[in-house]
Amino acid sequence: MIRDKHKLFPLAVNYHNIRAELKTGDVAIFGGKYRLSKIIGFVTGSPVSHVATIIREGDRISFVEASEGDMYPEREGVIVSHFSNSIPFYKGNIWVARLDEDVRQRADIERLKASVLEQVGKPYDYADMPKAGLDLLDRIGITRSQENGTKLFCSELVGVGLKSAGILPESVNVSELSPADIIKYRIFNPTYYQIKAYSYKAVKLPGFNTIHPQGQARAAA
Repeated sequence: MIRDKHKLFPLAVNYHNIRAELKTGDVAIFGGKYRLSKIIGFVTGSPVSHVATIIREGDRISFVEASEGDMYPEREGVIVSHFSNSIPFYKGNIWVARLDEDVRQRADIERLKASVLEQVGKPYDYADMPKAGLDLLDRIGITRSQENGTKLFCSELVGVGLKSAGILPESVNVSELSPADIIKYRIFNPTYYQIKAYSYKAVKLPGFNTIHPQGQARAAA
């Protein structure tokens, strides 16, 4: 994979070469070839179908995700996963986006970590996941979801952590966030990494790191 000078494509790296740089609050990004992954990608018009929050504890790195169970049906719901288990068997592309250091310095990362881990064990929210990607009918309430926190889908879970840390404003409805929405927030380091390429080629993330969260919140108000 080759990344051009305008950073239109991700930097291709082996996970073990990037893991030392990963910190709590960074985001793992997946573009799956599974049935539900394809539906999510179709609805949102994005190669991204799944996101998860990275947690670092010393030299141990894991990620907390709301899993629909396509890969491991017995691990459906909010779970803690590991790259070493996911990368070899995942059918799709995997990227990593690191939080911008200025954003990280202003955020309450410990609160982010605690709030995400508190969700472990909750069921997957199949009802609201499709609505998050359908924004055209939100204004009349047909596809607009209300935050309740009893069930979570992947980007909703990531949004909970980012909002609790003060990275996303209180006005953001995390139940309306699709995986494609998460990666568009301008909260990341401009360089992102592709750690698995399903077809052995770089896949760029459209709109990555382009929308200021405060600006989107005002537009949605």
